[in-house]
Amino acid sequence: MGDWKKAEEFFNKDKNALIDKLDVYGNTALHIAIGDPGNIMFVENLLEQINPKSLPSLVNDRQQNALHFAAILDNTIAAKKLVDKNPHLLFTVDNMKYLPIERAIYNSHKTTFVYLLQVCKQHIGLIQKEECYNPFDGERGVKLLDCTILAGFLGVAYDLLQDYPELARTKVPKPPLWCIAKKWDAYPSAKRYNFYQRFVYSHVPIENCGDVDHTCKIQDIENQETNTVGGTKKYIYQVPHIKHLQEDRVKHTITLMILKFICEEVARYAEEDFLYKLPKRLILGLVMLFMSVTTMMIAFSATLYIMFGQEKSWIMIPIATLTCLPIASFVTLQLPLLVDLISSTYGPGIFGKRSELRITS
Repeated sequence: MGDWKKAEEFFNKDKNALIDKLDVYGNTALHIAIGDPGNIMFVENLLEQINPKSLPSLVNDRQQNALHFAAILDNTIAAKKLVDKNPHLLFTVDNMKYLPIERAIYNSHKTTFVYLLQVCKQHIGLIQKEECYNPFDGERGVKLLDCTILAGFLGVAYDLLQDYPELARTKVPKPPLWCIAKKWDAYPSAKRYNFYQRFVYSHVPIENCGDVDHTCKIQDIENQETNTVGGTKKYIYQVPHIKHLQEDRVKHTITLMILKFICEEVARYAEEDFLYKLPKRLILGLVMLFMSVTTMMIAFSATLYIMFGQEKSWIMIPIATLTCLPIASFVTLQLPLLVDLISSTYGPGIFGKRSELRITS
């Protein structure tokens, strides 16, 4: 425990000591205080002395601000104090371009990570400021989701997917589908239960699990009724091996929910590719091909006229015929396809508009 009275006397004599680097790693007094979870009063007193606007620039040699340090050390209480003072800390990166929330998940600190996830969503509007990064956008967001899955925080990962479904279909080298498939220990097939364990596993209900609470969603996935249990239920499920099997079942079910959600998102994205992006590219390709054929034949005809037809006006007739023939044949063959593509993409088409399909289906 630090002696705040002595420290306060020292800081009153030298105000720069509040922001000076005090060790070989460039840590400030605030960094060092956060390193001791029992020293939270010292942290509070330091935050009262330091200008909140200066907190993002108060970094060590690794460009880690105080919130980075709290995330690395799993000091959730200090993290709350810092975010209350200046939420911009959530969206600033260190020398490796990592945000505090990323430092928390990379170290598998669930409590701090869940807290930072919650406040990042609350203060996401601050990313409009310069040098602030969105933890849920693009490849950074997918990496955050991947690490959440690999850390085993499956309930949190499912909630993250619900809030940001585009993460499931963002194209990256290792997408979430790869991560959930790699998480082999999260599937029932990874367990080798005996007869008794299989019996308990198949009958234990999935509610009242302390890890995550997705009861209604899980019941929808499994499409089955939960057996009613007598008044001793809450005591039975405190038996260690039954509680363990219950937690296993919840984990396995949430894994299947994540897998199902990702597959649905990827399939929907592939459908959009097929119905819209592919026809648009084909239309563009046909138009460009028509223009290239036309300009090529015009250039060819001009060359023939310059070489042979300047003194012979009659030669324009075969030249015009030769020019129009390939263009006409191309239009005759490809124009129906182009019209069909434009009609099916931008008009009702053969199968009706997409909105009509949804109404009738």
